Amino acid sequence: MKAVTAEQMREIDRISIDEMGIPEVVLMNNAGRALAEAVSSRYKDVPAIVFCGGGNNGGDGFTAAYYLKNSGIDTAVYLSCRRDKLSQSSSAFLKICDSMNIPVTEVTPENLHEIIIPENSVVIDATLGTGFTGSPRGIILEFIRIINSSGCKVFSADIPGGLPSDGSGPDAEAVKADYTVTMGLPKISLVTYPGKKYTGELIVADIGFPHSLTAAPELKTDLIDREMAVSIINRLTEDEDQYKGMRGHTLLIGGFPGMEGAIMLAASALMETGCGLATVLTTTESRAVIAGKIPEVMTASLPGDDNPLKDYIRTRGCRTIVIGPGMGRSEYASLIFMNLMELLTDAGARRILIDG
Repeated sequence: MKAVTAEQMREIDRISIDEMGIPEVVLMNNAGRALAEAVSSRYKDVPAIVFCGGGNNGGDGFTAAYYLKNSGIDTAVYLSCRRDKLSQSSSAFLKICDSMNIPVTEVTPENLHEIIIPENSVVIDATLGTGFTGSPRGIILEFIRIINSSGCKVFSADIPGGLPSDGSGPDAEAVKADYTVTMGLPKISLVTYPGKKYTGELIVADIGFPHSLTAAPELKTDLIDREMAVSIINRLTEDEDQYKGMRGHTLLIGGFPGMEGAIMLAASALMETGCGLATVLTTTESRAVIAGKIPEVMTASLPGDDNPLKDYIRTRGCRTIVIGPGMGRSEYASLIFMNLMELLTDAGARRILIDG
């Protein structure tokens, strides 16, 4: 499964709507229904309080409120802006909430104190979407504070409110979710630290984006999950008449003095997955510690000149690289890492895994 930035997700959304003809309201309906199903399948007969922002993330919240109410769950909605500021799609689902007699309160500084979250409720965070950056302000900030102090189980729609999508942590306060129901594909911040601390259990909802978009080769970030592991193993076992050279050559860089165990664990795990050839590239001092400890793994010493990886990857035919385990933060480690980054475009490697 791919993991995407906010910009990549916006492009998938745009192509789906503008070029492939999938109505925005259909995607919003599917997103809200997935959110509601995630809640109702885990918490039966528990009131739901939905906090909605003014963007389409709020629209997902209105939709979820409708489906929850329709399944017999008491539901109430708090909205951070005036109704006339909503998009056409969000407004459509807000009107459905009205027709279902779901209480919808437009929150202002004057009535903020009137927000009520019944004990043992479930809270849905539909405040800010994947395009948000910066620091939450105004009513949205107050919503985030109320959600975090509620003591209730929290479900976030697509991404916890206040958390940016592209890998960095929040600039200020953000929702700390127990569950995040993300739409289409995981956003990078949901599966990497520090953002992962705000995500809780991640649920990836298929809301109807075409597979040709969500699996496009232009999306370069892959999430290591069960699906990916199974696909790799299946490829390796398609032809039983193979020798180790046909199963790839992985270069592992790290295990610097005093930290050799980390690269040895990585190399051992790699051989367990069916890798054909593996070489640990480390310092001369560490090579003396590592060599022979894992019989299947080759070892090599890093040269000591200013360009220690020059031509190494290409001449050894390494198609996959793991860098970082037991590498530390020394000036030499930085030199090795930066040198590798400069070589990647023409060194012939197809995949790289960085242990930060």
